[in-house]
Amino acid sequence: MRTLLRYGPGLLVLLLALFAARTFALAVVTGGSMSPTLVSGDVCVVVRSEEYVCGDVVLYSSADGGRVLHRVVAAGPRGLRTRGDANDSLDRDAVSLRCIEGKVVGVIRLSQVLHLVSPAFGVNF
Repeated sequence: MRTLLRYGPGLLVLLLALFAARTFALAVVTGGSMSPTLVSGDVCVVVRSEEYVCGDVVLYSSADGGRVLHRVVAAGPRGLRTRGDANDSLDRDAVSLRCIEGKVVGVIRLSQVLHLVSPAFGVNF
């Protein structure tokens, strides 16, 4: 707990500065298509990249206007092919590079955050 209190404010300021500079984004997982790698409630730290390779988990804008976190499984002339880890088949359409917001470089698990802060509030989760 002391570590959280000691470094937490500095890390928060750093994250806010990076967010303001638009060098990264946060995306909250809301579905189960990336289970067990990502679960509902996880917060993903996403950064832009010059290249995306097989195995990267990317955040992209879908044709219907939603945002999707899926893994790159192939790359081709029409874009990247993606699939959710829990899905049996590839996503229907290739993803154009211009639709990709970035790749996941870190995950903040809501359950871990609650476990860290709960003693400060006298609550057990």
